[in-house]
Amino acid sequence: MFLVALPFVLAVSGLGMVVAKLFRSPIVAQLVSAAVRMPFLFSGFSWPGDATPEPLRTIALIVPSTSAINAFVNVGQVGAELSDVRSQVLSLGVLAIALAVALEVCAPRTIRGSDGSA
Repeated sequence: MFLVALPFVLAVSGLGMVVAKLFRSPIVAQLVSAAVRMPFLFSGFSWPGDATPEPLRTIALIVPSTSAINAFVNVGQVGAELSDVRSQVLSLGVLAIALAVALEVCAPRTIRGSDGSA
């Protein structure tokens, strides 16, 4: 279960940091986060995955909860092994890496002087 949770936590943290860096206003960041969470409805948790149109299922893959929910349900409820949820874990890992790269591109490092100024 930990091997599923780790890439999920990294991907969610990366997504939050990228949104926070792109949108400096807390209100705008919250609105964008709410819009990003919308594909959660189509992840198969609250709406049947088979009834969801293919384009929406593809878009839902960029939200970490989509892959994580499927992996957690399979491991926790069905008793699946890590090899059975490999695609979801790899998807979360790739998403975490992509968000880390996006964070580095979107937010160059600020070097602070000894007086605290940037």
